[in-house]
Amino acid sequence: MADHPVVAPAGEAAQLEALVEAARLAALGELTAGAAHEINNPLFAILMLVDFLLRDVKPGTKAHDRLRLVEGSARDIEAVVRRVHRFARARAGDGSPFALEEVAAAAADLVRHTSAARDVELVESYPEAATAVTGDPRRLEQVFVSLLLNALQAMPEGGRVTVSVRQEGDQVAAIVADGGVGVPAGEEEQIFELWTTTRPGSGAGLGLPVSRAIVEAHGGTLALDRDAACGACFVLHLPEAAR
Repeated sequence: MADHPVVAPAGEAAQLEALVEAARLAALGELTAGAAHEINNPLFAILMLVDFLLRDVKPGTKAHDRLRLVEGSARDIEAVVRRVHRFARARAGDGSPFALEEVAAAAADLVRHTSAARDVELVESYPEAATAVTGDPRRLEQVFVSLLLNALQAMPEGGRVTVSVRQEGDQVAAIVADGGVGVPAGEEEQIFELWTTTRPGSGAGLGLPVSRAIVEAHGGTLALDRDAACGACFVLHLPEAAR
């Protein structure tokens, strides 16, 4: 009698796949942080060499202008590496209240400087008075990064993405909206299920379900606003911290 492979139940297989994917992402985070550190070493040497050369070249010459371009490009790389390293090495919160707009701004800054979608305008809007929430700013920044990347992917031809934070009574609300084609009717909840993606081949379908899990762990909610004029509009609500 021929042997047959043992097949795990569908639920167990999905959980195993989720664990494998989580481990892969964790390893990727470690590799990213390490790569950022390794890039910094030769980059520092390049900037030092350019600085020495600039001292020996007469200002206003073509050689001087070209060295300035090299220096500017190296500084751009340095800024990207610094932001990626900070994101990969961010520490968990200590329980103290923090401003949600600062977390959103950090995520927007990271996405703006690391995304290849230069034809997308990223617009930010934050309240004058600081908001206050509690929890893990590192995880909440992960939520904003995921929502922003989702928005960029929804507009391959370019457009505008907005991220805003505002006070709503005893809650703090954040909105990430894009001008893409939006989510098909009837799929408002399906997109928050594991392995579900509206762009086959462009993602593992983990971003939205993981983001919702993080927000709910903070006592909040994350949902799609079906009343948005166009595109996809994700609304996050968190309880305000006691002041």
